[in-house]
Amino acid sequence: MEQKIKNKWYKRWWMIILYIFIGFILIGLLFGKKNPAPLESSLNDISEKKAQSTVSPIVVQSTSEKIIKTPDTKRFLFSLNGTEIVEGNCLSAKSFTEYHIALPKYCESITSTNIANYCELGNKKGENINYYYCRPMRYIKCKLISFSGEIEDVKYYGITKVLKCDNKIEQLIDVQIKSCTTDGFDWSCS
Repeated sequence: MEQKIKNKWYKRWWMIILYIFIGFILIGLLFGKKNPAPLESSLNDISEKKAQSTVSPIVVQSTSEKIIKTPDTKRFLFSLNGTEIVEGNCLSAKSFTEYHIALPKYCESITSTNIANYCELGNKKGENINYYYCRPMRYIKCKLISFSGEIEDVKYYGITKVLKCDNKIEQLIDVQIKSCTTDGFDWSCS
């Protein structure tokens, strides 16, 4: 009768399965999904610390995103997720980039140096008195691009930023958008 030779412990079937399992773990650690938004998480941490350190902190509106679209074509412009918080007292309007918002590549801001840039407490009919509204309305120009990449049309929009403020930090909570037309000098928005 022939004697069966036993494999060494590191060559047995159960050790080979253990090697494979450990190999998958190492591959997952090396090539796994990286954190897609480390800047966003650090901004969340900073805004939470700022909100905790103030006397009357701004309450983040909600954890769900608010999608801002154009009123006529319903195209996506950007979204607000409740982290659009910066230092400030809501007296002057800030650019979208200061709130960490980027307009789509087919839209651009139209600036005018002869228009005062200020925010005031809501005091017109239908406005919440507790929120600041940045006036006058700012304008953006968006190009409607076809599937072939050609410009089909150019649309203009008027934007009013809605802020919540506690005199130390301010939060962009909404953006009111109207469709506009221009003749190069005057604007008409509805």
